[in-house]
Amino acid sequence: MFSEEALVVVDVQDGIANLVDGVPDAEQINNAIGSVLHRARQHNDQADQTGLAKPIKILFIQHDDKDPSDPLWRGKTTWELVFPPRKGITTEMLVSKNVGECLYCYSSLCVLTTCAGNMFTSNPDLTHSLLAEGITSLVFVGLQTDFCVRASILGAIASGFQAQNITLLQGAHSTYDQESTGKSYMQVKDDIEGQLAALGVCLRGWQEFGK
Repeated sequence: MFSEEALVVVDVQDGIANLVDGVPDAEQINNAIGSVLHRARQHNDQADQTGLAKPIKILFIQHDDKDPSDPLWRGKTTWELVFPPRKGITTEMLVSKNVGECLYCYSSLCVLTTCAGNMFTSNPDLTHSLLAEGITSLVFVGLQTDFCVRASILGAIASGFQAQNITLLQGAHSTYDQESTGKSYMQVKDDIEGQLAALGVCLRGWQEFGK
């Protein structure tokens, strides 16, 4: 069941979600995120018709690279969202973000990552807006696990959301192999999930979303 919840779809853009040179498991991840999004939209459509349930806010995060040669430069086809928000639907919101670096420290975890991944730094009024709507829980899916997904979750905690009210859906986020460490994308995902779980973030299989 949904309760005071927002679904955050992070950077599912053509440049990193396509089946040619996107993340290694792009097809599987796109299918999972598509299923999660379908459930959320189906719930919202029914809530709108009956008025018996609270809709879930859906945030579509879109990254803007600052270098015109980068694939996520605004206006390129590779910048486009795979799952764009529906026009005229008030429960669906597009959130843009740009680039900088931030250092996050929680307990024993310190991470230097891009503020671009932290949608809250790029959008300083976002936390107030969500809380004003009564949203206290966030559910994350998207790309890339070790950059924008992790940074957005850390940014949510830094902006006042409780870690135990934040969920990362397993099987609905991904990244690339890490050349600097030799780790596969699966190992990187496992590492990040472990880091976030240590902070109190909830991990759930994407199939459980909405149940």
